[in-house]
Amino acid sequence: LIKSTLTKSENKCFLCIGSYRENEISNDHPFAEFLSDITTHKIPITKIELGNIDRTSVNALISDVICTPELETKPLTDIVYRKTGGNILFVIQFLQSLHSEGLLLFSLDSECWKWDSAEIETKTIPNDVIRLLVGKITTLPLHVQYILKLLSCIGSVCAESTLCLLINDIDHCTKESKTTSDKESDIFPSLKVAIDEGLVNKEGSSYHFTHDQVQSVAYSLIPRDERDLLHLQIGSIILKNMPNHERGNIFFVAMNQLNRGKSVMDDDMKEWVAELNLKAGREAISLSAFRNSASFFEAGISLLGSSCWDKNYKLSLQLHNFYAEVEFCNGHFDEVNRVTKIIIEQAKSFSDKTRAYLTFIKTLGAQRNLNNAAEVALAALGDLGEPIQHSDMGSLLRTVHVFAKMKDSQFLALKEMDDDMKRAAMKLLFVLAQFGF
Repeated sequence: LIKSTLTKSENKCFLCIGSYRENEISNDHPFAEFLSDITTHKIPITKIELGNIDRTSVNALISDVICTPELETKPLTDIVYRKTGGNILFVIQFLQSLHSEGLLLFSLDSECWKWDSAEIETKTIPNDVIRLLVGKITTLPLHVQYILKLLSCIGSVCAESTLCLLINDIDHCTKESKTTSDKESDIFPSLKVAIDEGLVNKEGSSYHFTHDQVQSVAYSLIPRDERDLLHLQIGSIILKNMPNHERGNIFFVAMNQLNRGKSVMDDDMKEWVAELNLKAGREAISLSAFRNSASFFEAGISLLGSSCWDKNYKLSLQLHNFYAEVEFCNGHFDEVNRVTKIIIEQAKSFSDKTRAYLTFIKTLGAQRNLNNAAEVALAALGDLGEPIQHSDMGSLLRTVHVFAKMKDSQFLALKEMDDDMKRAAMKLLFVLAQFGF
């Protein structure tokens, strides 16, 4: 949608602003491909690289935060800048730690902010933001730590209702979490502490981390051998309490959580979750969310394992077919080729191979490999017992003549085709005709 809006020549007054971390975007990343496509359309792009802020900006920030003239905050700024290097997250967290430790406070007597420069000079901070945040979070009360860990499992944003549901229902799986109360009334004071510490913000009825590094650190504090079980519990609780008529985003959240609990599932549960992934993938297709749908189908295939074709043939066939089709929509043609070959090798009948053949042929066509597409289609028609001969033009003309003499009512009254092999042949012929023209 954004690409279409940007590339329309009639849109002369449209400004799009985006942000990303350059070290997280490789050349084959979808966003990098998007930027490349935009460039080919000669859309002007202004790239602004943001680094650490300079000493003057740090001073302006501190002056604004404590409502003190910049000339007076300069000594404090010199210390803060020297210790943080102008990293904005470091600066904010360092200032908050100074305040919480009483080294930066408001004096009621003089009605201004005071700080102990000598003590601040002796204060050491970790040389990376991760250790700084770990130290900060682990000094919080245990029940606050637990809620932050729970939030980190959900993602960067979590609805208040979902969080209340999880706190009340979840089987606490860490030693420290068992010491917390499971009453709703305890949730909000804990979240208030996290908000006051600058770790979480509240917008409307949702909570979100102030920075993705905060979420990452909170998640890292969950023992590795407990993470998968926690994800599985979260997904199960959301799914259990989700209204039957409600699908979409909340269903996708539940499925993402369940999929991350794969390692602690037994075989029966893996099969059940694989079936749910099929439903989630199809739901995502209905919303045109093809990348999400691909992830659900791929997760379902992974859950069934290497013996999926022997133990769960029908489900495996559906998952593989849908996965190949959405990857075609995503333009991942190499993956389509890989998956369709698996289907063709494993399918028990030609009718079960038809969808894979159609997807494979369309992929070849999309890559402008029209001759190979036609050859595969013709070979498949031959396997169906409907070979096309170059000398069949007479038969074709006779068929056209028969239909041409029919009235619309006569044509519509014809018996619907019920032979699966003939129907498969017609689908192949339809695709073949597209490449023929």
